[in-house]
Amino acid sequence: MLDFKPCRVIQSYKIENNKASIIGFNHVVELNSVSTVLWKMSNGKNTVKDIITEILNIFDISDENKVYDDIKKLIDMLHNEGLLIKNWDPLYKDKIGILTRGN
Repeated sequence: MLDFKPCRVIQSYKIENNKASIIGFNHVVELNSVSTVLWKMSNGKNTVKDIITEILNIFDISDENKVYDDIKKLIDMLHNEGLLIKNWDPLYKDKIGILTRGN
């Protein structure tokens, strides 16, 4: 999962005081400052490893395994809420089009 490139699906969000509020389909998701780093970097270009490295540097955290576990849980939660794609593929729309065109 370290090579995954998460990508935001929802662009309706605001960041104030290093905390994000994501306006989802059914409710608002509030993120703390560490989780907001994940959200801001989830553009389909940064890997999970890049995001973890940034979090470790910004917050001077030494336990990389704990950060990885927390980020993995957060990515899973945001994905399940329909707010984030776990591993962005720039050809995703083309692949979906191929699957649905002939059917």
